[in-house]
Amino acid sequence: MHGNTPFQIDGPRKQSTILPMLIPLMGILSCGQSFPPPEAVDVDRQHIQALSKRTLFFGHQSVGGNILDGARSLLSRASAGVSIVATKNAADLEPGTWAHSLVGRNEDPASKIAAFKEIMDGGLGDHVDLAFVKLCYVDFNAATDVHALFADYQRTLRGLEKAYRKTMFVHLTVPLTIVQTGVKSSLKKMLGKTVWGEAENGKRFEFNELLRREFATAPVFDLAKLEATTPSGKSHTVEVGGRDVEVMVPTYTYDDGHLNEAAQLYVASHLLNFLGALSVPIAADSMK
Repeated sequence: MHGNTPFQIDGPRKQSTILPMLIPLMGILSCGQSFPPPEAVDVDRQHIQALSKRTLFFGHQSVGGNILDGARSLLSRASAGVSIVATKNAADLEPGTWAHSLVGRNEDPASKIAAFKEIMDGGLGDHVDLAFVKLCYVDFNAATDVHALFADYQRTLRGLEKAYRKTMFVHLTVPLTIVQTGVKSSLKKMLGKTVWGEAENGKRFEFNELLRREFATAPVFDLAKLEATTPSGKSHTVEVGGRDVEVMVPTYTYDDGHLNEAAQLYVASHLLNFLGALSVPIAADSMK
């Protein structure tokens, strides 16, 4: 008898007990989902023409840079008359200028929101037709207070909308990451440990759902939905806390979060069509 001594398995007996459990598990996990890379959609010529008459400003960090790389490639192919320029100076905003700037600091979303407001208040408000800021996946972790962050975003953007009525403010859902998969992640789940990407994407999903709901009548470019939609059109999700949460399709990234070249073109083509469609009525109004 061992009394209160914890039960232990030692030596060969330990191996013979655990290995039969792991071998079938490893066989199952080796058959993960595989997806083809995404494909860009055709960019409507009318949308490009509308953008060539408008001015835009985009506040971002690195994923935004990925999207702009894709947009540059598509615009150069189309000889579009739209130039992507790193500036936050209103004097640089000629028709057809897509201005952009890094805003705030990664892992500090409040700094990005504040920096975007400062740029608008510093001269771009009412001097740019379309303006938008994008938070990043690194701005969210398992401890993020989503409701406080969204309240800050909503308060700031609503204030800008009231202050600068000549500018249309566009909203972007927060980009995603993949989740950890394979034997290691499944063993973590068996042991009750956290799997990388699940809690973080859960927080991003929570923010995105608030944005979709509270800005339902405003222009919202659903970046997260694009990143979580497979080439066959199915939503790529995992269950987190009893709900299905959007996660990034693995073949859309080269490092678990940033967009690879195919995904840059895929997202940028959708964004150009989205912004162009918004610009058509703006252009028509300016001709009255």
